[in-house]
Amino acid sequence: MLNLNKIFRACGKWRGALFVVMALPAIAPASAQETRAIPLCVNDKCAVVNERGAVVMPFDNPFDNVIAANGKSTVFVAHDQIWHLVSADGKQMVKANLTEDLISLTPGYFGFGRNGKFGVVDGDGKEVQPPRFDAVYTGGEDEFIIYEVGDQLGLLSNTGKTITKARFTSIASRTSAAKNGMWVTAGDKEGRGWAIHLDTMQVRPATYASLQTMSDGHMVAKTADGKQSGLVNKNGDAVIALKYYALGNPSAGLVSFSKGYNAPCGYMDYKGKVVIAPKFSTCLPFGTNEAMARERLADGSQGKFGPIDRKGQWKASPSYDYATLAGHTAFGFTRHVSGLLVVTKMTGPFQGVSGLYSTDEGREILPPTYQLVGAIDATRFVFSEAGSPTVNVKFLGSESPMPAVGVMGRDWKPLIVPSAAISFRMDPSGRFFESLDGISKEAKAGLFDLNGKPVVAPLWQRLNVDVPANLIKGYTVVADDTEQGSETLSALYDLDGKALLTVEKTACGAEQLRNSEGDIIWPKRPDDYCPPSS
Repeated sequence: MLNLNKIFRACGKWRGALFVVMALPAIAPASAQETRAIPLCVNDKCAVVNERGAVVMPFDNPFDNVIAANGKSTVFVAHDQIWHLVSADGKQMVKANLTEDLISLTPGYFGFGRNGKFGVVDGDGKEVQPPRFDAVYTGGEDEFIIYEVGDQLGLLSNTGKTITKARFTSIASRTSAAKNGMWVTAGDKEGRGWAIHLDTMQVRPATYASLQTMSDGHMVAKTADGKQSGLVNKNGDAVIALKYYALGNPSAGLVSFSKGYNAPCGYMDYKGKVVIAPKFSTCLPFGTNEAMARERLADGSQGKFGPIDRKGQWKASPSYDYATLAGHTAFGFTRHVSGLLVVTKMTGPFQGVSGLYSTDEGREILPPTYQLVGAIDATRFVFSEAGSPTVNVKFLGSESPMPAVGVMGRDWKPLIVPSAAISFRMDPSGRFFESLDGISKEAKAGLFDLNGKPVVAPLWQRLNVDVPANLIKGYTVVADDTEQGSETLSALYDLDGKALLTVEKTACGAEQLRNSEGDIIWPKRPDDYCPPSS
């Protein structure tokens, strides 16, 4: 299904699609002057600014829509229902009459329409794929492009290069393809499975239908119905057949397995040889020294958690009521952080205290005294104490309190005191902690540096750190009928958190753009843009 709203909503209103020829004055070669072209829309009127926050193309331009092209010197503009490629200031035509339909794909690449078919064009206006597809859209985390021809699917790279012909009925990557070793899975109408490597463009038969995140050079694979699991190596080979009810996270050369619901679990090596016979209720990933497992009592019930060695022998008497993966997420799920687990001791029927256990070191590294604790990575941790505040969080139409969390380092001293965030993660650039104050589309994100200093306050639903451009971009999410909503650029900051541009709402609901000094850039008279009252 195509999601066109994101890019069109982010850069103004789209008016339809009839192919007409347009001519602009001043058709000339593109300027050699390079600038970062950043479309920014206020009151559904789009301009272009640069990385310093200066307006390059003013709001009083003749275009209906503006979209970033190559991210530097050019932009796509819509005029009289046709897209063109122009210089960032809008004064020079680079390529006229490109298309009636423009679709954002992978970074720097776009789908375009002609005569009812779609192709791929790059940010310089060069046709990478001619218009021969019935549809084009992205997969993974915008890491590859899927195209449709009739009822068949084919695969293009993130630069539009052909990887496969249209021969599949499904193509999928459950998470980022990068987390799966760049493998994606596909199925054909004969019911056969395939694995496709995005970098090498290798296409090979596969017994599996989906892959989970790679860990220790291996991925857990599942059948199409999700009822059977096996293990796949980084080359895409199934090294353990898909015959197990469940497999855990591969770690330190071993993977846990279970043959059925409520069946005992044990551990295998990556060739499928049973190393520890199934005799536990829960089997968590191994570190370099040990793993944490849960007792399985004689009547089949669950006991306590304790550390085991690589022969499956208890290294200490089981004493923890609960143990789980240490990686903390906003939804309360956990993820694998190698060598770390959260351990919990109950203090009442519904209350407990948690700490951290290192299966690499073979010891408790943080005693269970916290209301909540989890790992951002191996050296940085989220935490909440008994006296920490709570945050009212909206989810699925209801509101409930969740503990506010802060951040501490391996010295266990707070870098960020629990206040208004329910989750922290490392941003993709690795330069900041990113906070989140909720779990809905309306939740706001903030940034802190790695010393815990606030950089960007939680004002926007999404933040993007663009290190090459020395920019932090803040986006507002507008609710619509799509799963994630539509994004509109609302603020620019430098990497130190200095506001370069911000879009603010006036009392009547109109928008105004302000610069770093707080001066109004546009519109000077916001009352002219007040939305009609309902």
